[in-house]
Amino acid sequence: MQSARNLTKVKFCGITRMEDLQIAQSLGADAIGFVLWNKSKRAITLQQVKELVCGLDGSLKVVCLFVNPTREEVEEALKILPEAILQFHGDETAQFCHSFGSPWIKAVSISSAEDLSEAQKKYSLANYILCDTPTKGYGGSGRSFDWELLATAKTSNVILAGGLTPDNVKEAITKIRPFAVDVSSGVESSPGVKCSSKMSRFIAAVRAADNCLKSNLFGEG
Repeated sequence: MQSARNLTKVKFCGITRMEDLQIAQSLGADAIGFVLWNKSKRAITLQQVKELVCGLDGSLKVVCLFVNPTREEVEEALKILPEAILQFHGDETAQFCHSFGSPWIKAVSISSAEDLSEAQKKYSLANYILCDTPTKGYGGSGRSFDWELLATAKTSNVILAGGLTPDNVKEAITKIRPFAVDVSSGVESSPGVKCSSKMSRFIAAVRAADNCLKSNLFGEG
């Protein structure tokens, strides 16, 4: 018999406010993301991060998001958050990402069925590959890509992003079965300001997807 499927992990990215961090904790999210890229609408400074992490209770993993950072910028973030997971959205090499001795995520754009497997080879040392929608420049687009492109792919180390909302995340999970889902604009009332009801609905939809997959695994329903 196959073992029961693990629950899909949930990451709320673009956290800028203490109240949103606390809601994420109360809902049982697995991770929160701080955007340390000053061109983002959800950019946050290291001083702000330092103030926010005082509200952590240890249940949430912290992810620091960078776009083509210098080594000094990453090291400075790790001084404040030594156990942080690093997330890279630029043109960073695998060697650079891996050189800090911390767990790391590499974001890649998905426009063909081969993009994920190629990224998994190129960034084989990454802990996770974040699959996002192609966009001009860097950063998220708030739009979803064609999930069918990953329908037959190996997704045990995939974090699915790009246009996820409380209304479509269940479908996305049941199609792709990623390790985790990452949401930012899909649970916001404005850039950097999360909506508690959308966050709650998002978590509920993820758990509904998990229950659906569990039923299928054991031949129920």
